[in-house]
Amino acid sequence: MGNSKSRSGQGLCSRFLPEEQAEVDGLFDALSSEKLSSRTSPRSFSLQALKSHVGEALPPEMVTRLFEGMRRADPTGKATGPSARVSQEQFTLSMSHLLRGSSEEKSLVILAMAAATDGPAEAREVLRFTEDLVGSVVHVLHYRQELRGWTQKQASGSPPRVQALAAQLFSELKLQGKCPALDPRPWPGGGRSVSSPSLP
Repeated sequence: MGNSKSRSGQGLCSRFLPEEQAEVDGLFDALSSEKLSSRTSPRSFSLQALKSHVGEALPPEMVTRLFEGMRRADPTGKATGPSARVSQEQFTLSMSHLLRGSSEEKSLVILAMAAATDGPAEAREVLRFTEDLVGSVVHVLHYRQELRGWTQKQASGSPPRVQALAAQLFSELKLQGKCPALDPRPWPGGGRSVSSPSLP
């Protein structure tokens, strides 16, 4: 039964080796195993299911961003807006872009994770995403007990050192209110595309 359903996404991720495809399918099976109404079809998973599966391995805000990036994926190019849940096709396309995609394809998912809407990402949104990304790296190192010489204090908001590093990375982009590097435009196969960032 699982094999027949997993075939629906295989056309989207031919880049995966068979054993990698099996892992992707298995992860989706685990995420979509929550009990739903019989009217809910095809299988999909919610933000809560993703948070429960990830646990403390990632900060909640980054899990939410990851979910947003996946639910905005448009495999058919015909979606009228983000879905409430993530389907297998959306999950497969997102994983394909993140793990095996080109820099442009990766940027599609990152844009959806950073921007609050389907329009261009604002500079403040990019900065906030950068802070969350740097904070997530620190969180993962702490979670794996690999943090050396940098103690992470438990406090609300981003620690000053995280903010400082994020600001330094952010300063590499030339931004004027909007982020030209994250301005979406139509791209082959549907969805949004981004241009390369302008560096000083």
